[in-house]
Amino acid sequence: MSAQQVRNHKNGVNQEKKNPSGKTLIICDFTKCNACYLCEYICSLIKYNQMRPFLARIKADKHAVEFPIAIACRQCEDAPCIKVCSTEALSMGDALTCDPEKCTFCGWCIDACPFGALNVDYDTKKVVACDLCPENRIDDLPPCVALCPREALSEVTWDSLREKSKEHLQDNLLMVEYKG
Repeated sequence: MSAQQVRNHKNGVNQEKKNPSGKTLIICDFTKCNACYLCEYICSLIKYNQMRPFLARIKADKHAVEFPIAIACRQCEDAPCIKVCSTEALSMGDALTCDPEKCTFCGWCIDACPFGALNVDYDTKKVVACDLCPENRIDDLPPCVALCPREALSEVTWDSLREKSKEHLQDNLLMVEYKG
């Protein structure tokens, strides 16, 4: 499979279109995901050089039997985790980052994340989030995306995700004519 095929794998998302801020995020197609947890193993191996999936910055939801899904930081444009951080340890650049010197490990950001995407590095007692692996990319993709055996993970921009949602609504919205 070519890098271009990996980038555009069957989900119809235009991954070449960038939003003004260039923010990307990892999404999971629950119709393809079987919660194999390989993304967790890949992440822990890349980030900690160990197989410690409980430290992974992406989580396969083990409780969603009907709809297994992997969850990573959504790189929110108006991130609630940043808003609640009293020490200003969290910031958004190309991806959400935590300044370990400022983080007091209060956990407010973890509670504020509506997706449950933040995690704890138990060795450093600091908050961690998916940083999209800028230093470890495979064919210009984060390793979890590039190596997902079911091609359930995609790296997309917020704009392309909005466009895909809009197209989905237009294609599937039932229009009812009002007769007064």
